[in-house]
Amino acid sequence: MQMREEAFLMDAIFAEHGLDCRVLPPPASYPTSAMRVYRLHRGTGVKVDRVISLAHELDEALTAARRTPIQCRFDRLPLSIEVPRPDPKPLRLADLLQRMDAKALTANGRLLTVAGEGHSFGRPDPMLLNLASANAPHVLAAGTTGSGKTNLLASMVLSLAALHSPQRLALVILDPKGVDLVTLAGLPHLACPIITDPVEAVGVLAQVVAELERRKQLGVPISGDDLRVVVVIDELAELADVAGKQVEAHIKRILQVGRGLGVHVIGATQKPLASEIGSVVKANFPVRLVGKVASGDDARVAAGISGTGAERLPGQGAFLLLQGGLTHRIQAYFLEPNEIPHRVQRIAQRWANVPLTFALPSVGEGAQRTIAIDPPAQPASYPRWLQEEVDRYLGEHGRLPSQRAVQRAYQAETGQMLGWEAIRRLLTDLSERVPS
Repeated sequence: MQMREEAFLMDAIFAEHGLDCRVLPPPASYPTSAMRVYRLHRGTGVKVDRVISLAHELDEALTAARRTPIQCRFDRLPLSIEVPRPDPKPLRLADLLQRMDAKALTANGRLLTVAGEGHSFGRPDPMLLNLASANAPHVLAAGTTGSGKTNLLASMVLSLAALHSPQRLALVILDPKGVDLVTLAGLPHLACPIITDPVEAVGVLAQVVAELERRKQLGVPISGDDLRVVVVIDELAELADVAGKQVEAHIKRILQVGRGLGVHVIGATQKPLASEIGSVVKANFPVRLVGKVASGDDARVAAGISGTGAERLPGQGAFLLLQGGLTHRIQAYFLEPNEIPHRVQRIAQRWANVPLTFALPSVGEGAQRTIAIDPPAQPASYPRWLQEEVDRYLGEHGRLPSQRAVQRAYQAETGQMLGWEAIRRLLTDLSERVPS
C-alpha cells in the first residue's frame, strides 16, 4: 500500500468522525528507514487530543488495508502519525562509522556515542550523545523484550570504542545475563574483564567509586582529553535485585558525582520502575531512551513524562530519545549477531598500538571465568618480556599466575597499566603449557 493511499484512508477516518483534519502531502509527509510519517493539518478549533483519540480507529483501518496488524503512534510536535513501513530497511552501524570523521567529532573533549538515527522533516540525521556534556553524562535505556534495547546498548559501546582511543576511554561492562554483551570481550578499552557475576559486580563498582574518590581528592576537574570511564550495565534492575542495596548505593554515588569527574553510566533495564532500580538512581539519568513498553503507565514511568506513546512503538529498534525537555523519535542501528565480533576485531586493530592508560586495580580472581566466549583472533598486544616472565613463573610453580599478579608485574616494570584483554590473551596463549 502506497503512502498516498494510506493518506486518503486517514483523511476518510477524520471526515467520518467530523474532524477538519487532513494529511499534508510530501515533503511534509515522508518515509524513513523504519516508518512512514504523516504530518497533519488541523482546522480551526480542532483539539489535538480529539485527533489522537482516533488512534484505535486508524489502527483498525490500516490493519484491514494492509492485512497485517498495525499500530500507529501520534507525535504532538509537530502533530503527525507514525506508521511502520511495510518494508523496513535496517540501519547498519558499520556504514555510519565509515562515514564519520572521528578526529573532528571528538575534538574539544567530546565523548560521543551513537544513539540512533533521527529525522528532521525527512532528512536522516545521526543522533549523537556527548557524555562529556552537562546535559548527557548518564543514559538509561528502557524497553520490553524485543524492543531492541540490548542491540542499542551494543551499538553505543561499539561507537564509543571506535571513536575514542583507549587513552581517552576506559570501559567497565557488567552483563548479569552473561549472554549479550560478552561478545564485546575483545575491546582494547576494557578496564577489567566483562563481569557476569553479580557478586563480582559489587566489587567492580566499589573500585569505580574508589576511582571517583581518588579523582575528587585531587581536586582537578576533568577536562579536554583527560581519560573518562564509562560503566555499561545491562539489565540494571536485575543486577540491583540480585546484588542488593550495595549495588544501588555504588551506582547512586557514580551518578551523583561522576559527571564532573569523568565517570559516566549507560544502563539498560526492562523494569524502569522506582521500586526496581530506586527512585534516586532513576532520577539521575538526564537522558532516557525508551523503547516499546507494555502499557501507557510503563511509558510514563520510563520516560518520566506522560503522553509519549512509547507503548505504541513497534519495537525492533524503535526508541524515543528524551533529553532536555525534548522528545525525538529515533531508530537504533542494527547489528547482526556475527557482526559484533567482527566490529570488535576491527576496533582492536585500529587501536593496536595505543596502550590502555586505566585499569581497575582489584578485580576478583574469578573474573577471568566470566568471559563466556572467546573473542576473535587478534595480534598479541603484550610485550615479549612479559611473556617470558609468565613462562618463567609457570616453570617454577607449575601453574599460571593470576591476572592481578601479571598486572602488578607489568605496572612495576613500566609504571603503566596493561589492558585486561591483553593479559587474558597472554594467559590463554600459555595455558597449553600448564602441566596436566
